[in-house]
Amino acid sequence: MTENDIESYIEYQFKGDILYARYVPDINITLERAKLCVEQRLEYTRDKQVPVLIDGRQLKSMDKAARDYLSSRDGSRGLLTAALLTDTPLTNFMANFFVKVNVIKAPFPVRLFTKESEAIKWLKTYQQQ
Repeated sequence: MTENDIESYIEYQFKGDILYARYVPDINITLERAKLCVEQRLEYTRDKQVPVLIDGRQLKSMDKAARDYLSSRDGSRGLLTAALLTDTPLTNFMANFFVKVNVIKAPFPVRLFTKESEAIKWLKTYQQQ
């Protein structure tokens, strides 16, 4: 795997109108990797604005530059809203930091969830007609 192998960082899949973004297990997300993941997301969604469920439960780490980029207008382009799915103290800490500190800049609602069903229910309230 190379640094430019986007598939090795995150997998995208539509389930209905909700985009599922699942980080692969034990990955470290750097700024360069975050930019590549956003590039792939925009290609995958064809620049359509979508609600996204981000599954970070198996994410190993994400550096500050990556978090800053993902919460910026460029990094969040095309997102209608985002639900962050976590289940461990480490992913809860990273997600809480992202939501409480970084996402202040995000132009859309973001919430943290530990249950996928609750995240989906919340995201469905933001789906475009």
